[in-house]
Amino acid sequence: MKRRRKQPKPWTKLAQRELFNGVGISGLAWFKKRCGGRTLNAIYHKLSREYANGGFTRGAFTIHELETLTGYSESQIRRAGSALNQKWKRLGPRGAHIITEEQRDEIVAWLGHDYWSKPHRLYGCLWCSTMRRSHRSGGLCVRCHAKYQRACRKRGFGGSIRDQKLLIQGITLRGSQSKEQAVFLAKANKRLVSGLALDESHLDWLAMLIP
Repeated sequence: MKRRRKQPKPWTKLAQRELFNGVGISGLAWFKKRCGGRTLNAIYHKLSREYANGGFTRGAFTIHELETLTGYSESQIRRAGSALNQKWKRLGPRGAHIITEEQRDEIVAWLGHDYWSKPHRLYGCLWCSTMRRSHRSGGLCVRCHAKYQRACRKRGFGGSIRDQKLLIQGITLRGSQSKEQAVFLAKANKRLVSGLALDESHLDWLAMLIP
């Protein structure tokens, strides 16, 4: 005798409302609980019929998608989400975090006005790109600023931006540089004038030009 195939459970208006309200913001366990104990396949097929492509994450984004869409890095997005006290759903215990359109807009607005170093309009340390340690000076975090001071002393000149600007002015006034060296001095001076510390290659150049 042929076993009769079990007919799918009809969707009630309440179950449909719970399903559509949760699309894009809720995890798989939420769907199973709120949609009458249906299997995930049944839930997904219903979503596919109603919304075509998109499934569980219609109107929402993963962190990777948000990186591509906005140009902000994962660390910036996570920092903004934490500052805004956002709660991101996950599609399963190890699934990707899902960020809603509303949360995306809040993140972009927050990052548009927030900087790790507001005076320099930087989102991270110039040397190590960290946002976790506080800004110390010249666009460097506390740790990198200490490294910067040691690097300057090792090369025989002071670590303050003022001292380095005076040093470059003195070298420039001597007028004995090659064209390449003159270009370097102009770039380094422009960076210092903007209040930003030099990178290590700049420090090496500067050390070579000291009489």
